[in-house]
Amino acid sequence: MGDYCTLAQVREELVKQGTGSVDDAAITARIPRVTALINAKCRHSFDQETIVAEQRRGVEVIVDHDGDLQITVSKGYCQSVSAAAVSGNLMAWQALDVAKCDIDGYVLTFINQPISLARNGKRFARISYVGGYATGAHELDLLAQAACRWTAFAYMKRQAPFEVIAYPDMGQVSVPSVAPGDVMEMLETFIRRRP
Repeated sequence: MGDYCTLAQVREELVKQGTGSVDDAAITARIPRVTALINAKCRHSFDQETIVAEQRRGVEVIVDHDGDLQITVSKGYCQSVSAAAVSGNLMAWQALDVAKCDIDGYVLTFINQPISLARNGKRFARISYVGGYATGAHELDLLAQAACRWTAFAYMKRQAPFEVIAYPDMGQVSVPSVAPGDVMEMLETFIRRRP
């Protein structure tokens, strides 16, 4: 997938904002930066890919209060799991039944698995899965819109790169100009949080 928006989409956004002529090279330079900022803000990338034998450990592999095994994967959205195994010492791996796996975003819950792990002991997991969003997914439209707005904002910010100082009735206020608030609201649902 690469970048989350295109030059044409950003130009269209700038036209909506009433911007006259635009510098295509300056816009093109900002698109990958905004993509990287979105990945950093959300703590994952959205490209769909097949992950093979991803190693997880520590707080990423827990046994919950119901005795079910929860594994947090690195991709922000897991679509399907093809193989999974768990170990307490990295020597002997115990295969997990992927048919009994409940997928909730990036948290996989293996229900009713006969695992031989101590509740407070060290746990390691090895997972193979398909993660990320497929091209054309509805979520990518919202992501593209957020990337467009942020890129247009970054492009316009080059004319006023510093913080804006407002003078309301009560005194001077410094308003940081990192990214538009509506973009942060759009990205809120994509932010990766620990379960």
